Amino acid sequence: MPELEKVVEGLKELRSHFRAMAGISSSRQGRANHLGSARTIEDAIALLKLREPKPPIIKENSYGWKFYYCPSCEKEFYQNNKFSFCDKCGQAVRWE
Repeated sequence: MPELEKVVEGLKELRSHFRAMAGISSSRQGRANHLGSARTIEDAIALLKLREPKPPIIKENSYGWKFYYCPSCEKEFYQNNKFSFCDKCGQAVRWE
């Protein structure tokens, strides 16, 4: 998903800008504001990365039963419920 990668790269550049501004800010409040903005951008990047579909983790027990788990938070999915997103963390799931 190249569009998502472009957005993430742009946000990373913006985050770097806010971190740099925090380093040169003359007031404590200014530094706090710039660092807070950088953290908000980090949160936005993490949320965007959840939108990129990943295949579930598949584990098989000794009886040959397959169990499916979210690739981000490892919440168990039930075989007959193949949702597009994890209902715990929001990770997009790509079922093969």
